[in-house]
Amino acid sequence: MDVLLLPLFFLLIVFPVAIVVPSKAADDSRDCPIQRCRDDGPDIKFPFRLKHYPPHCGHPEFEVVCSSSFNNLTMMKLSSSSGLLPIQNIDYEAQHFSMYDADGCLPRRLLNFTISTNSLFQQARYYRLNYYSCMFKYRYHGDNSKITLLNCSTAQNFSMGMNYGSYFPVRCLSVPGHYQVIGAVPETSKADLPVPTCTSLRQLYLPLRRVNANMHHCEPDNVLWLLWDPWDFPACQNCNRRMEDCSFNYSSNEMLKCHPFIPRHKPRGM
Repeated sequence: MDVLLLPLFFLLIVFPVAIVVPSKAADDSRDCPIQRCRDDGPDIKFPFRLKHYPPHCGHPEFEVVCSSSFNNLTMMKLSSSSGLLPIQNIDYEAQHFSMYDADGCLPRRLLNFTISTNSLFQQARYYRLNYYSCMFKYRYHGDNSKITLLNCSTAQNFSMGMNYGSYFPVRCLSVPGHYQVIGAVPETSKADLPVPTCTSLRQLYLPLRRVNANMHHCEPDNVLWLLWDPWDFPACQNCNRRMEDCSFNYSSNEMLKCHPFIPRHKPRGM
């Protein structure tokens, strides 16, 4: 073969192969396009996956649906018994997302299910810049506090308890004239309760918010914040074995990628 034709020969051999074998990133972008249920909804990409998308587009625990009965809201289950909850926002960089109850009574929803400790997402304990939002019994409590819900058989209507809030009313669970549901922090004693006829419903982590920016006056929030960690995904275990870091590849919507671990150095002068 003529030496001058060798480059052309190799080009004809190699070039078709490059066309026939597409890259994985191309497959992912074609099979897993980033979508929204509605114009003002959050982007849906890994680890979240629309129900009709291929399995590799996301994790089964993060399967979402566009609900036609709720104005195309982006909705997801947190457990088998939670029912669908609307997703308010997803922050992929900070790796957290927020959900809410469409009926405006998140405590009622939280009474009926528990997020498994083995789940890849967990309820955030602190999610605002002000880590200590509320004060009860002269002690600060975070945005997501351990609360005992109590059903008190009385016709009274309760407001905040004494001693800087020993308890607070949960109005969406109460029936005026019949019974009142209150939330009490662990420091609350039986003597702090407004009536002696209160029975425990359940202890749970309940999101709280200030009323009129008053830390001594708090009520249940209707927004639930949850976090996920890439290291909890099985694919990250391969990175760990190779002493590499693991993160999501948001640019191509691929599942996970391993890359060399870059140690963080303290700036000079510190």
